[in-house]
Amino acid sequence: IWSDHVLFTKDEVTGVIDLGAMRIDEPATDVARLIGSLEPNSRNNWMAGVEMYCRLNPRVDTRRVILLDKVSCLLSAVQWLRWLVLERREFHTSHEDLMKRWEGFLCRLESDFWMDLLD
Repeated sequence: IWSDHVLFTKDEVTGVIDLGAMRIDEPATDVARLIGSLEPNSRNNWMAGVEMYCRLNPRVDTRRVILLDKVSCLLSAVQWLRWLVLERREFHTSHEDLMKRWEGFLCRLESDFWMDLLD
């Protein structure tokens, strides 16, 4: 699940869109993608979200969520490279916004966001 696919009314989830992107997977993958898309640059908020979810569902391994978040970020950067540069896909948003999204993944990969989280 991705943050843009969750609809809110105030603080309550009122819908989920893009059902075509849904796949059966483990909860750690959903947590990594959702929190990684909600809090991509705030390590403290990101960890707070992961820890809260893991308290609600103790079967989800925090270390696995961290690893999946890093992998998801890398794969997303590669996917956006393919779509924007190689395939030159058209989207219903400005090219500038799409490039910012891709750049966000690249900056996150270059940062020390995950440093010491897996220790």
